[in-house]
Order: sequence, then structure tokens, then C-alpha cells
Amino acid sequence: MQSYARYSIMIESKDASKIKNLKLRSVIMTNAIETYSISFLILLIILISIRRHSEKSHFENLLFTGIILINMTLLIFDFIQLCVDKQSGTMMVFLNNFSSFMFYWIAPFLTLLWLDYVDYFIHKDKLRIRKFHKFLAVPMLLYVLLCFLSMFTNIFFYVDSSNTYSRGNFYLLYLIIMYSFVVLSTYYIIKYRKRFSKSTYYPLLLFAVPPAIGGIIQAFSYGLLLAWPMTMISVFMVFVFVQSKRANTDYLTDIFNKREFDNYINVISKSRKHNYYLAGIFADLDGFKMINDKYGHYIGDLVLKETSFLLKQSFGPEHFIARLGGDEFGVIFKLEKPELLNVLIQKLNDNFADFNENKKFPFEIKLSIGSQVYDEAIHGSVQDFVKILDELMYAEKQ
Repeated sequence: MQSYARYSIMIESKDASKIKNLKLRSVIMTNAIETYSISFLILLIILISIRRHSEKSHFENLLFTGIILINMTLLIFDFIQLCVDKQSGTMMVFLNNFSSFMFYWIAPFLTLLWLDYVDYFIHKDKLRIRKFHKFLAVPMLLYVLLCFLSMFTNIFFYVDSSNTYSRGNFYLLYLIIMYSFVVLSTYYIIKYRKRFSKSTYYPLLLFAVPPAIGGIIQAFSYGLLLAWPMTMISVFMVFVFVQSKRANTDYLTDIFNKREFDNYINVISKSRKHNYYLAGIFADLDGFKMINDKYGHYIGDLVLKETSFLLKQSFGPEHFIARLGGDEFGVIFKLEKPELLNVLIQKLNDNFADFNENKKFPFEIKLSIGSQVYDEAIHGSVQDFVKILDELMYAEKQ
């Protein structure tokens, strides 16, 4: 009688444990569906926005698009692995192994793309990235092979006879490979911090923080799936504070582009107040075609970067500076006194003279400048004033 009672208690205990596990799994799955669906949808919206409003061919946009697509792919395979884990059936076992394999071999490529994005953001040099990828080709192929072998051994992960996923003996190696790219990109951001504005420096620097926090919480709290949804937060942060601005910024010189210049002119022409003087300059590089023909486009690009840097150094953030196309630049000023325009132009000429004295290039960088203070009675509209600046510049060049 006592044995029967103990047996009944054991059965009831097992049933209660089974019911408890089922309830826990139901809660986990509900949370996962909500978290992963929202994360995937936000990434999809960001992707569509980039494809519609950015220059699709720009290398920087391609890299950021790749980061989004890989993040979306990881969300899919992570969710599949969660759904099939501990479920019986040959197909479930296959899906558990396959989704785990796909997850492990794709994940480090997201952090590698992030490193590429940061490197290109700093250096604007595709050749530099290609050389780095050639160096990584063999190690990354070996890594993918280890991921594949993990389906049959326990290298990075293994799925046991009950179709339960577990981390493998060399899981730490996976973490080292993946986070080494994050550490290197963070080092680059800090090393070249002077090349960033505050609005871009901190979002780039903090990119790794949300996924790291999510990963740590997930490691100690079973059922909280945060690592890749938190990566979505990082992507969203970079999109809002950095990438969305690139649509209005010249990809090479990191100053405003022609589109934003035209928008700015339209705004000030409609809402211009009269408590300041409006002035502007148009500047064109002298002999730029000869520089490209003789020294190559790489040096030509460096000249454009140095010119934009000297313009920013001369005029500061309170004035609107843009690359209008090719080797042509425009600056719009709001001045307290008309004569301040000549002071600013003299400062620009002095900065270019100092730069040329350092002989960074085997030639001098010189500008042809058209400048004037806006007078509505003489120039008419602000748009007409801009056309006159362009004409004055070409007259100076000739």
C-alpha cells in the first residue's frame, strides 16, 4: 500500500514537473515571438528606408545594409533553433543541427561587417578592406569548416539524442573570433576619435554595448532572448544618429552634399530673418583635372578630403559648408557685419598657404573663389544670389 502511494506521488510529481516545463516553454515561446517579430520588423523598416532614401551604390550603405540583413538572418535561425529544441522527430533534429550551424557560421560575419563599416567610415578606402579580407580568407574558411563539423562532433555546439542543444567544448573560441572584430572596431573608433563629430562618435563607440548586455543577461537567465534583439537596438541607434545623416552628407569629404545645400537655400529663402547679413562663397579647385590625370584618382580624393578639412577649419560649424559636385564647394554665412566676409576669406587663404608650406603633396592646392554679401535689392532671390556666386567663381577661375 505504501509502495503504491509512493508510486502515485512519483507519477504526480513527474506530471507536475512536465506541466511546469510546458508552461515555462509556452511563456518563453510567447516572449520570443513578440521580441523577435518586433526586432525583425524594425530592421525591415530601416532596410526599406535606406534603400529608398540613400545612395544604394555607396560602399558604406552596402556595408550597413549587409549588417541589417545578417542581423535579420540571425533572428530567423535563432528563433528556429528555439522552436525545434527538445522536440522529437527526425526533421526536428535536422532543423536543430542545421539552424545551429547556420547561426554559428553567420554570427562572426556580422561583427566583421561592423569592423568594415567603421574602417571605411574612417579611411574611405575599399582597397584597404579588400586586403584585410584576403588576409582573413583562409582562417574564416577554417572557421566555417569547424561550424559544419560541429553538427557531427561537439566543437562549437552539439545536439544530443533527445534533440537538446548544448554549447560545445570550443564555444569560447567562437566568442573570441566574433568579439575580436568588435574590440578592433572599438579600438579604431577611439584611435581616430578626432575625425568624428560628437553626434557620430558616441553612437559608433556604444554599438557593442547593447548586444553585450543582452548576451550577459541571456547567459544567466534562461528564457530571456536578448542578444540579437539588442543588436537590433545598436543598428537602430547607428541608423538614427549616423547612417540617416549620410543621405545628406557627401560620402567622400564628410561635409554636406548638393541635395542638402539646395534644401538649405530653399529654407533660408523662405524664412530668412533680417537680423544678420547673408553671404556666400563658391570655390573651385585649380588644376584638379591635371592632378587626377598625373597622380591618379586616389590622390585626387585625398585633395578633396584635405580641402573640405581646411574649409571646416577655416569657417567652423556655425557656417554651412557643402561639396556641390566634383571639385566645387559652397559656403553660406550668416554674419553680423558685411566686412566679416573678407576676414573669413583671408583666414581661408592663410590656412591653405600654411598647408602648402608643409608640402604634403608635390603640388599646391589652390582655389578660385567667388564671394559676395547678399543684397535683395541687387540680387533678387537667394536662388539668384547663388547663381551669381557661381558666375563670379568661374570668372575668377578664368
